[in-house]
Amino acid sequence: MMKTCIYCGVDKAEEEFSDEHIWPDALGGDFLPSFWRTDDVCGKCNSTSGVFVDGAFIKSFFAASERSLDA
Repeated sequence: MMKTCIYCGVDKAEEEFSDEHIWPDALGGDFLPSFWRTDDVCGKCNSTSGVFVDGAFIKSFFAASERSLDA
């Protein structure tokens, strides 16, 4: 069965899709309810967003503030 990736817009086989954490794992995304996850992102886009989007977000003021509150 084919699905369309919400990031790149390409139709791919369902096996190429992975679990995307909308809230980064480094900030507790693994522990949030399924509302904060989607399976409509292909593995390639998921990896790319992890490097470029999550990395910048984790280093931002907001993430630093969140981590300090958790400590």
